[in-house]
Amino acid sequence: MVVALSFLYRLPPLLNAGDTNSDAAIVGLQAMHILRGEFSWHLFGSTYQTSVDSAVAALWFLPLGATPFALMLSSLVGHVLLTLLSYAVLTRHLPKVAAAVLVLALVFCSAPVHGNALYPPRQAALTLVFLAMYFIECIDKSSRDALWAGAGGAMALLACFADPYALLFLPLVGLHLLLVARDPSKGRWLKRLGAGAVGAAMGVVPLVLLLGSPESRHGETKMTLDVVEHNWAVLREACLPWVLGTKVYAPLHEMDYVPWTAPPAIVAIQWLGLLSLAGLLLASVFLVVAPGTPWGVRRIGAVGLLSVPLTVSAFLVSPMVMDQFSARYLVAMLLFLPWAFAPVAHRAKGWRFGMYAAPYLASAAIGGWVAYAPAVSGLAVRTGLSRDDEAMGEKLRALGVRVAMADYWVAYRETFLFRESPIVVPSHLAQDRYRPYRDVFAREREYAYLVDRWRSEEPEATVAERLALSGARYDRIEVGDLVAFVVHAPPEKTPGLASR
Repeated sequence: MVVALSFLYRLPPLLNAGDTNSDAAIVGLQAMHILRGEFSWHLFGSTYQTSVDSAVAALWFLPLGATPFALMLSSLVGHVLLTLLSYAVLTRHLPKVAAAVLVLALVFCSAPVHGNALYPPRQAALTLVFLAMYFIECIDKSSRDALWAGAGGAMALLACFADPYALLFLPLVGLHLLLVARDPSKGRWLKRLGAGAVGAAMGVVPLVLLLGSPESRHGETKMTLDVVEHNWAVLREACLPWVLGTKVYAPLHEMDYVPWTAPPAIVAIQWLGLLSLAGLLLASVFLVVAPGTPWGVRRIGAVGLLSVPLTVSAFLVSPMVMDQFSARYLVAMLLFLPWAFAPVAHRAKGWRFGMYAAPYLASAAIGGWVAYAPAVSGLAVRTGLSRDDEAMGEKLRALGVRVAMADYWVAYRETFLFRESPIVVPSHLAQDRYRPYRDVFAREREYAYLVDRWRSEEPEATVAERLALSGARYDRIEVGDLVAFVVHAPPEKTPGLASR
């Protein structure tokens, strides 16, 4: 049921996988290059993220081809695996039905979770964190407890190698290890902790080598108190309401996310959902310390609850927080909600917990569904959102166009959708993610300038005006919401365009 619902709920984006973004497309492009024998430890154009998600995507490309669907599936399957790992931990202490109801919070979730589950990179790191937690949970009542502890420690640090966001989870992994390793025998407790430390020391080696490489930059992982005031405002006004479900951002077309005006009935569900969430968290805090709660339930509840203040605190001091899309940095506490709710599910005996959690699950499901726009309209699902891209690629290839230029949010998604024919580079040199593309662009005498009416920051009229002022000869091609100016001049002879 959990696996089926995980895929069914995400059918709209899966059926429109070609409606991907450039950040995810970079992963797909690097996966294509990995299959050709080209490898880099860093993600193309990144100084802190690695190519782990690209390697995972490459595995999916082998049987399915380098398609947007395979790219999205590579990430979504990772999220479903994370969900099942959480379920596996919960079933060690709760009935299967209760565990299944708990992990519905990972099935019906708000848009910030979708950002990782549907669009790489990052999901591989999140899945590795929960694999580490599962290994640690297996320490309990196992004759191979040291082996499980070492595997958990190693996997937690490998997750940080995959993406630095996983560093946020290390205190949770450490607490989980301390609580699971607890044993009346002092020697056994120290043995388990020591094995976990040895595993972590082994897992940290790739991370140390990566951070020590000349290409690495560490500004994204630094914390500073200078940003607290700004981050608090973003948290209070945009990110936290979005995560809690009382405010939903949805695109009018593609990239133009605005607050969704919900009907009164939906607003009522949103606020009931918030009350449900707050009530469950408060009840869990009480039950974690109350007598009668089994130790196993108590410890996973404590880890889940700690994720909330830890995530919010990290958000407040992170230099990466910009706008409402920074809600993705609050995902950690959403992923641990099933654990945080575990004490209540144990006390409520299964079905009653489902009744208590229903308002929150309904609110999260509605918010996540609305954010699928334009792939959904109400309950109706739309398909074929990437047909304009396919048709434009065919036209450009028919004209012999081998290279193009566009805004960043158009450039790499089109390069991936076009299968690098033509190659599309960003209009700003600083946004280059893969320098060889720029070198190919520089060698060509003709190129196209692409404008997507809903993704490009630069309007079509501005591009046309600059072309006219430069005196360049060009042909204009229009396919749906895409416009291409095919410029018949060497790129270096088109001032204000290729030279930007």
